[in-house]
Amino acid sequence: MSGRETLDRVVAEMLASPPVRPWDKPSVISRWPGLYLYSEADGRHVFVGQTRTNIRQRVRQHSAITLPSRQSLPAAFAVQLARRKYPGFMEFVIGEMVRARDMDVRWHEIFDPELRKAATQHAINVLRPYANSETDVAERPE
Repeated sequence: MSGRETLDRVVAEMLASPPVRPWDKPSVISRWPGLYLYSEADGRHVFVGQTRTNIRQRVRQHSAITLPSRQSLPAAFAVQLARRKYPGFMEFVIGEMVRARDMDVRWHEIFDPELRKAATQHAINVLRPYANSETDVAERPE
């Protein structure tokens, strides 16, 4: 099987897996490394990500309704600045957190780091999720 066929198979298998809402059934989400896909209820793909360690933990981080704490000082500071500059900012952020929590998630376990990186970039190129930037996966922090 060629490299392209392998990447196509990974994306196809991820899309064929049943979607899960992270807060409805967190225990069914894999605890292994791999890639994951967030989608809207209408099927629009939102975000493809990868993790080296634990898909369930990463999905929980993305889906949690928590604001930055003092431990994440740069984010907390940025939130405070935005809150003062833009009325309604916090309501918007909380609304988007709820929206992310209610999205469907699919995943595919991949242990090989090079295959995981290639499969993530391939999924971004094929599915065109609107929350992924044009930055290469290799340049995006995990």
